[in-house]
Amino acid sequence: MELRWWKRDDENGKYQMHLDVFGKKLHWRCQMKRFEPWRDYTNPTDEDWDKALELVENCYQRRLTTKEIVDLVRRRGAR
Repeated sequence: MELRWWKRDDENGKYQMHLDVFGKKLHWRCQMKRFEPWRDYTNPTDEDWDKALELVENCYQRRLTTKEIVDLVRRRGAR
């Protein structure tokens, strides 16, 4: 499952965030500009986790994901 959204901050401007959920692993990436390569995003903020949880809960309500994935994001990837 993939979650994508746009984020804006004073330092970097507007950029795209991407959270991949594969198995029981979460992989964060970001892309600063359209044609730049994706790079690992190693320290997601509380705001990033809140946005990811909001998006995955919306997907769960539309039956696009499972309760296990929602719980995994809610626990922030910890087992």
